[in-house]
Amino acid sequence: MAKKVLIILLIVLLCGCSQTNNQNSTSQEYTYQAYYTAIKDNTKYVAGSDYFNITAEMSQLPDGNYLYYVFIDEPKIAMFNIKALVMENDYIYEENDGIVLPTIGIFDDTTINMIPNQVDSELGYQKGIVLSGEASSESIILDLIVTWDNQDKSKSFREFYQMELNMDGFTFVDTVTQSDNLGE
Repeated sequence: MAKKVLIILLIVLLCGCSQTNNQNSTSQEYTYQAYYTAIKDNTKYVAGSDYFNITAEMSQLPDGNYLYYVFIDEPKIAMFNIKALVMENDYIYEENDGIVLPTIGIFDDTTINMIPNQVDSELGYQKGIVLSGEASSESIILDLIVTWDNQDKSKSFREFYQMELNMDGFTFVDTVTQSDNLGE
């Protein structure tokens, strides 16, 4: 009898864990789709950030494809719950077999934070963030969204970037001069 009770208890616990994982997965997929849609619908970009350093570079692989990297580092303010997504060359999610774009903070199990002059991975304080992807062309356009909160989550910030990237470097496409402060 004790074995049956234990088995039933284990089944209930496993079902509960499975349900929580499914809820997390659904929430992450919703967030991913929201960021993807925000990038697709956006028409205004900033050229650099007042809050952190952002750069990009590209290298060629032996098979002729290219790797690109977007670096977000050197925070000038405390940034909490950082999320970012990079889209290459007007990528269309539905036409690409659901291949996931480079992200940070959306599918991660930990919260990503950056604070000036502080690094503590155990507390989620990162020195910087790298988003990377693979491209078949030497010259690409990257659209990027970066969001974060202030420490007490009373303000949220969002910045959109568009970069022209090739083996010689990158340039920003600048159509506005300030970021969205979503807390006001």
